[in-house]
Formats: sequence, structure tokens, C-alpha cells
Amino acid sequence: MGRSDLLPRGEWRLLSAVQRYYNLAERPSFDDLEGLSKAWEGFRSWAAFLLRAALHIDTRGGRA
Repeated sequence: MGRSDLLPRGEWRLLSAVQRYYNLAERPSFDDLEGLSKAWEGFRSWAAFLLRAALHIDTRGGRA
């Protein structure tokens, strides 16, 4: 995690996490994600990591 502001593109699980935690009706596109991630500027790598980790925990019955 040496780059704290790198937004991963091509990571569909991140899109699923954003859909879930932003209560979106449809999975966002990567272009949509670019817009949403402006709020995370400076920490996009960490935000993406935490969203993916939360999705993993939530969809695995609460176990990491």
C-alpha cells in the first residue's frame, strides 16, 4: 500500500462494494467510481481496500 491515492480499475468487487454501501440500484461503472472517489481523494487506495474488506466480511457470514 505504498500509494495511498491509487484507484484500482478493473476490480469488479470494488464496484459491488460501492453499490452495496452507497445503496445504489445498479453496480456503478468505473467512470461512475471515478466521480464517487473524489470524496476519498488522497486515500483512494485505502478506501478501496476497506470497501473490499467490508464486502468480504459481510458476504462470508461475518468471518474474515
